[in-house]
Amino acid sequence: DMPIGKKSNFAVALGLGFDSQNFHHDGQFIFEQNINGDIFTNLIPLPEDYITYKNKIALNYVDVPFEFRFRTMNRMKFNFRFYLGFKAGVLVNDHLKIKDTETKVKVFNIPNVLPYRYGPTLRIGFNKIAFNAFYSLTNVFQSDKGVVLTPYSIGISWMRF
Repeated sequence: DMPIGKKSNFAVALGLGFDSQNFHHDGQFIFEQNINGDIFTNLIPLPEDYITYKNKIALNYVDVPFEFRFRTMNRMKFNFRFYLGFKAGVLVNDHLKIKDTETKVKVFNIPNVLPYRYGPTLRIGFNKIAFNAFYSLTNVFQSDKGVVLTPYSIGISWMRF
């Protein structure tokens, strides 16, 4: 956190983070190859009578976030925070996991997963509790090589400092 000026309510921040995104779904990823040898990653629905306990795709990223911060930091008990930012990340791990009544399968290195992501972030809060959001400007799979999945996340965070 680097304040802009002395006793300013504005600051900028740069960081390093690890993020894990899990997408639970009721489909099956299949990998189709065309006559040119290109692989397309598709998601098709599972049969209705197929019972799964876990069915997900997991993506892990190392992120570099950057934020413009506004906050009212005073001795009062009511401090407002508004952080608008952007983050970019590099994929470090990806896998599919499916667990049904008989088997447990984990597939690493899913074809056509985009090896990076980026997008805007937002945090709005009072005191130590904040609402946060991220919207990826990239899809999970490479353009024209996989089903279109655009990740976003919303949540609540506890800000220690």
